[in-house]
Amino acid sequence: MAKMNTFEQDMAEAYKQLENNKQTIASLFNFINKGYLGENIMILDFDKKEFIKAQATASRWSIRDSGWTNHEGIDFRPVIYAKNNRIAFTF
Repeated sequence: MAKMNTFEQDMAEAYKQLENNKQTIASLFNFINKGYLGENIMILDFDKKEFIKAQATASRWSIRDSGWTNHEGIDFRPVIYAKNNRIAFTF
């Protein structure tokens, strides 16, 4: 009989996967600052030149009507703030 995970084990695995997903998405960009808003929102700040490149990367993703996309099996929603050279990612 297989041993079942406890709630704590399941949550630890989920948070580890969330952190891995954030690192995978962040690795696609050359940002100057990374911050977090809560547990599931990552904010990347760019200089103007790198922001233009980041926008080009984001434009290649197939965004669904709901605003969500999938890259390498990771579901997330990018929101681009051109005024501040920032992209926020909700996971």
